[in-house]
Amino acid sequence: MKQQRYTLEFRTEAVKLVMEQGLSQEVAAQRLAIPKGTLANRVATAKASIHPSAPGARSATCALARASYISRG
Repeated sequence: MKQQRYTLEFRTEAVKLVMEQGLSQEVAAQRLAIPKGTLANRVATAKASIHPSAPGARSATCALARASYISRG
């Protein structure tokens, strides 16, 4: 079975549904027709990259883009 590849834009929007719009991971995954575990991994990566109390903290979008870039390299 071929592994599904998602664009950076799709992954970013998926994380935003959970982190910025407040949807549960399960509901967001169902709406996007992606595995819940895939979305959970992306959200965890984005959360790990954000330090909200730190000056100059990055948004979920920026953190996801950075994490995605690093994982490719």
